[in-house]
This record gives sequence, C-alpha cells and structure tokens, in this order.
Amino acid sequence: MSQKKIILRTFLIIFILILGDFTASKIYNKFFREFYPIGDGREQNKFYHHGLKKNVNTKESNPLFGYSSHKLISNSLGFRDKTNRKISNVVNNKRIVFLGDSFVEGVLLNYEDTFVGIIDKELKKKKIEVLNAGVSSYSPIIYYNKIKKNLENGLKFDELILFIDISDIEDEAIHYTLNDKNEIISRIKAPENQVHQKNFKESLKKNYKGLYATSRFLSYKFNLNNDFLRFVTSDKYKRDKWTINNSVYKEYQNGIENSLYYINLLKVLCDKNNIKLTIAVYPWPTQIYYNDLNSKIISIFGNFSKMNSIEFINFFPLFINENDNEKKRYNTIKKYYIYEDVHFNKKGNRLIAEHFLNIYKKHLD
Repeated sequence: MSQKKIILRTFLIIFILILGDFTASKIYNKFFREFYPIGDGREQNKFYHHGLKKNVNTKESNPLFGYSSHKLISNSLGFRDKTNRKISNVVNNKRIVFLGDSFVEGVLLNYEDTFVGIIDKELKKKKIEVLNAGVSSYSPIIYYNKIKKNLENGLKFDELILFIDISDIEDEAIHYTLNDKNEIISRIKAPENQVHQKNFKESLKKNYKGLYATSRFLSYKFNLNNDFLRFVTSDKYKRDKWTINNSVYKEYQNGIENSLYYINLLKVLCDKNNIKLTIAVYPWPTQIYYNDLNSKIISIFGNFSKMNSIEFINFFPLFINENDNEKKRYNTIKKYYIYEDVHFNKKGNRLIAEHFLNIYKKHLD
C-alpha cells in the first residue's frame, strides 16, 4: 500500500471516528441532562426558592470523566432518596433529617455513594430513619424556611443535622432576599459551586464527548492540568475566599450576620418542636490549599453552637494538617474531591460518613 493511500485511510478513519463521536454526543445530550439547579428533576418553590420534584426518578449528567451520569431519585417529600417512597409524617422509630446544600445533596454521585446515603444504610440497621433535605445552592434563609414549611405540613423528626457550607455566606450576602410577600427570591442568578468557563473545552465536552473523555482521562492520569485548582484557589474566584481573605470577609459581613440570624431562628424552631440540632462544617479545596485549619467558619459557627448548647462537628482536621507541604495538600485535594470540581468524591463522602458515624454511635451506646 502506497504512503498516499495510508495517509488517506488514516484521515478517513479519523473523520469517521469524529463524526461518530459527534453523533453519539448529540444522542447522549438528548437523553441525559447536564447538572443545573433547575433541571428535569428540579423545580422552583415559593416557600423555599427551589428544590427537587416529588417522586422523581431521572438521571443528571456531568461530562467529567468518571462521573458521566448519576441517578436523581426523590421521595414523596421531594427529598433525595435511594428509591421513590411514601414518607409518613409520623414514625414509631427515630428519624434524623440532614440539611445543607450541594455537598449534602451529594451532587454528581449516586445516592448510595453520598455521605448521607452511607449514613442512611448504616443507621437503618439500628432502625433509625434518615432523610436528606439538602439541595444544591441552599443557604440559611432556605434552611429555615424549608424546615418551617415541612413542620407546618406535619412532618415529625427527632434530630436535624445542619451542614453549613462556606458558600452559604456569599449566598446570604448577595444572592437571596425576601420580597414583600415574604417569599425567598434571587437578587442575581446564583453561580454553580461547580465552576465552568465557556471556552473551547466547553464546546468539546458538549459535542465530542468521546474525545473530551479521553483528554480528561489522560489529563487526570498524568496530572497534566492544574488550571482548575489554580483558578479556584486564586482571588479570581471569591465564593470561598472569605475565610482567608480579610477584604472578602469584610465585604460579606452581612452574609455572616444573615446566616447567624436564620440559623438562630432555626434553633428556636427546633427547640419549640423538641428537635435536637447539630451543626457541622467542612472545608473546600481552597481551605486545604491554604492550610486554613482554624478557619473563620469554625470560630463563627463553633462559638454560636457553644453559646446555644448545640453539638458542633468540625470536619476540617480530617482534611488539613498544618504541617503538610504543598504537594501533600494537593494530593489531599486530589484524593477526596472530584477532579476539577469543589465537591467531595466517593472517598471524601465516605470519610465524612465514617467520622460522623463514629461520633453518632457513641451517643447510642
């Protein structure tokens, strides 16, 4: 075979592969939905801004290699769950509700791989029911309104485990407010915790998923791309910087005040209904990167918990050792967080779940 024919055949094969990849990507996009706050399984809510639809059973996709799609299943309350099921307002056994934002919802993962799902499976053995009320882009104003509405609807439970996210402060500072009907509205469209930039890579992942997945795999395997970590830990990305940057901290003071205000209302609501409240905090990759072991979020909500006799769980020491060098900090992020994303991966979720269960089971003994 002549060299010319070899070149032509090679180009033909490449063309067919690219065309097949493009066609398959279009079919994939038709049947799988990218993750957004309001998608096929999500809806607006006049009482607490947004949430999951009731009894939804669908798939959401994320084109990151290794996290192509995940199941989104909810129960009759519109809470994420392992299966569609009817939730009774009253149960004979103990019931715990977990509340938070995207970390608690467990975005980009199947329910059984999230820390709430793992805890659910373990506590079921002790006849304790676990419910997950967390949804992406929630913050204290929504935490309070969602629990208030569910209690008004007759839902009974014994404990509320509130995971306060670092992004809650920005959400309270600039994203959410109340209108004249006392409904939560958005001042501006809240950004995803998952950071995206519309560029060539965005076009590639939409239209050529095979090629994109291959490039992602090689990048992840050989650590070829640190652009995301450099960007999300830089001053160009403010959402998580208030714990380490004093100017951002001062700018978001009203977000801290609003957060404490609504969490205090939530505490009063829990006391009124004989519900034990526990508060938990955890780091983003930025806090690990900057060795933010004694973070402002710990002192603010730790002191609030102490003053109000609330149990406080600090997950920061699981991820941060102040003696770790830059390489170890980077490896910690790589080990416990989704590649090029700020959320916990399966290992990070399992670490959170195991630590929580170790603490919680002591109360049961």
